[in-house]
Amino acid sequence: MKAGWKTTEFWLTVVSSAMMVLVALGIVNMGDAAHLEDAAAKAAAAAFVFIANIAVIVKYIQGRLNLKEAESFPTEPPLDDTHAGSANLKITRH
Repeated sequence: MKAGWKTTEFWLTVVSSAMMVLVALGIVNMGDAAHLEDAAAKAAAAAFVFIANIAVIVKYIQGRLNLKEAESFPTEPPLDDTHAGSANLKITRH
């Protein structure tokens, strides 16, 4: 489970609460608060989508780099079919 501060719901609640504080202080009037809150909520959701996309891209690049590094430095020699397992067994008939 993800930490609470990493969820979209948390940040939407923060935006909504901040907007209500601004209305209570008289900095923003009630008519503008609804529009600003909607815009801020959409911006917060877009920011989370952007961050999630960046995380996916970074993980992909790290995976590709690890794969390429593993291919450059093989840990075991490749198996040759002529020396694999039962290929060395001789069958004799009587």
